[in-house]
Amino acid sequence: TNLGVRDHFKYKTAMFTNSLLLDFLINNGLATWKEVSTKDVVCLEFTWGSRSYNEEIKHLTKLIKKSNNGDKVKKLKDKIEKVKKNEDKYIKKTKGQIRNEYYENGVDIKYITKNKKGKLIKEETIHYKKLYRTTGKAKKGSCVFIRDELYEKAYNFLTMGLEISDTNTPIVELSAYIPLVTSTIVDKIKINPKNILILKDIDSFFKTKVVSVETEDKQCIAKTIEDYTVKNTLFDGQALVENSIFPE
Repeated sequence: TNLGVRDHFKYKTAMFTNSLLLDFLINNGLATWKEVSTKDVVCLEFTWGSRSYNEEIKHLTKLIKKSNNGDKVKKLKDKIEKVKKNEDKYIKKTKGQIRNEYYENGVDIKYITKNKKGKLIKEETIHYKKLYRTTGKAKKGSCVFIRDELYEKAYNFLTMGLEISDTNTPIVELSAYIPLVTSTIVDKIKINPKNILILKDIDSFFKTKVVSVETEDKQCIAKTIEDYTVKNTLFDGQALVENSIFPE
């Protein structure tokens, strides 16, 4: 978060399950290591912000005072010296500011490979762009990013090549439908589009008390409305089955 002055990032492995998106990416340039892992797709969580220069010095000094471990104190003092050399790179930001910045501009992640003696062998910097987040990941505040070179192909696949307007875009609905092809699959089946029956929506309306989530001054707020008209689409999510399949 502070212009690359951290020595390392906390991370853990995650499962990219078998899905239509995974199949598409494999066929369109996804780089894998021994066919079991990839650095082309990462999931980022925004759990904290970044400290200013003075806050970082104060934080490390406090850790030194609390520690009785000589080796740990030495490492902390070395960190302080490194911080002093990079004073101009420490910028205080909230986790919300960092999230917005990464969503708009993407993020660079540097991968460093060292030998057993700690000698640098290779450095690789990958630029990632925000691709999608599932409703489950949205609750945790995490989001899936993809290597810049794969972004256009992956985004076009998720949106089926539709041109998304920059104004009055149904963001909530779009964000809910985009991750559908990332769901785990066990098999595939081809269906002739001519065999798909499309029914017109039938809507019903009723009044009830609701908590409406709205935006005000670019902030998300919850507003209670006593007599709100709710629309219910009766056949939404339903399907028809051919009569012969049903039991007697």
